[in-house]
Parts: sequence; structure tokens; C-alpha cells
Amino acid sequence: VSILLPNCCSIPFNSFSIMCSTTSSPSSSSPLTTESHTPLRTESHTMTNNNATTSNSNKSSNTPLVVQVSPPAAAANTTALQERLPASLPLFVFFTPTLFGIVLAVLLERYQCEGKLRLFLEDVWDNDEPYALVGLGFVCITMVCNYLSGCVVHARIAYNVPAPLLYAVSTHNSSNSKSQPHPVDQDGGGYIAYNCIQRSHQNFLERYGELALCTMFLVSIVDRPNIAGLILILVSVLRILYTMAYQSKININARTKYVVMTMILANIGVGYGALLAMNGFGGMPLVVRK
Repeated sequence: VSILLPNCCSIPFNSFSIMCSTTSSPSSSSPLTTESHTPLRTESHTMTNNNATTSNSNKSSNTPLVVQVSPPAAAANTTALQERLPASLPLFVFFTPTLFGIVLAVLLERYQCEGKLRLFLEDVWDNDEPYALVGLGFVCITMVCNYLSGCVVHARIAYNVPAPLLYAVSTHNSSNSKSQPHPVDQDGGGYIAYNCIQRSHQNFLERYGELALCTMFLVSIVDRPNIAGLILILVSVLRILYTMAYQSKININARTKYVVMTMILANIGVGYGALLAMNGFGGMPLVVRK
């Protein structure tokens, strides 16, 4: 039995039909041909005559089988999305947020932004509380986390994706979807729209640990609470914009700029760590701790 698979053999077999072609002579050893296709009848499996069954099995041993696979629309959509991704990225691209964070840390210390922010907040709030801005930033980033969690729960209900599944596949097409189908969902299933909402929340959780560590370093080690609070507020705004860009359409350029800016802001704490290390190894007081 010969089974012919198409070039897209990695696509799941959602729908297929088995066709058999008869040859002119049972003993012929000619290559596989598909000129005449006859559907495989299920009635032949219910034959009770032994001779007929034996004859049918002898003929079926020389009968090639052709499996025709029709790729689903979901696989075509996934292929279209993959074509938009770059072929490869050089490794130095992943270190650019840290380099930008070091540069921003040098500029913030050069122009004494921490002291200027403290004087500005004393005039606006008529209070000399040094941790007021970092407290406000903590509230903002927590509200963003809760908002993204609510978006995922709402998407599970709207697109009928049960827990504990993290991401949806094409089989989770919702017939009672309460939301509009995603622009890429040509089959109208809505699973790509759900995955975009889930991915925006997942990306936030992936970067949240780095942001928390850098914020604690700025507040407790180098005593820059106002800079840390400003970073938290800016990251909260950028995360909302990133989520809106991700949930609205598949556009890598529209959402990449937001997530890159959040990475750069979080790496300002890494920049202060580099400056503090230079204080110890180079003897230059680049960061003056109070």
C-alpha cells in the first residue's frame, strides 16, 4: 500500500478522503498511477462469501491508496502569519535595551533628574513625601495587571476557550461568539483573536519580574524612588497601548515599538546597576547615594 502525502505534511489531517485506483493486471508492477480513481466502498467489508473475500483481499494488496489532504483554513492563516516574521535576528539586537538603559541612566544622573522630580512634586503636592510617586506607580502597574487578567477571562467566555487551556487552536471555533471575528480569522472562528489577547497578558507577565527587580533596585539600593515611580507609570501606559495594538490587528511594527520602550525603561535599573559597579571597579562616583 502506497500513501502519497502532500508537501504540507505537517498540517493536521482535519479532512481527508481515501481513493483507490485499479490496475489492468493484478500481477503488474507498474508505478503508481492516478488516472482512474474509484471510491473505496464500505459494502465490500461485509461480504460473507469466503472466495469473494479472498479475491477482494488479493486485489486490494496490489491496489495503491491515495490520501488526499485538504489543508484547513486555519493552517493557511498560520502560514500567512509566519511569513510576516523576520527570517533571523542577530544576537546584539537583544542587548540593545540594556545599552539604552545604561545611556538613559547616565543622562538621568548627568542632569540630576531625581532632585528635580522631588522639587517638582513638593510644589505640586505640597508634601515632602519621597515615596509618593513610586506608590502611585505601584498602584498603576497593579491595575494594568488586573485589567489584562480581566481581558483574558472575558476572551475565554467570548470565544469559548475553556480552562486550563492557555492558547486556543482552530478546533475551538465558537459558534456563539459575542465578539467580532479577528481580521485574520478567515474561517470566522475567533481563535486568533483570543490568542492575541492571551499573548498580550503573557508578555506582560514575562517582563514583570525584570521590571519589579529594577524598581526595587532603584528604590532600595541607589535611592531613586521618583525615577522608579515615573518608570512604573510610563510602563503602565505603554502596556495599555501595547495591548490595544495587539488585540486590534496583527501588526508587528505597531506593537513592537511599545514593548521595546517598556524594556528600555525597565533596563534603566540595570543601567544604574552598571554605574554602581563602575563606582567600585573604576573609583569614579557616577552614582551618589544619599
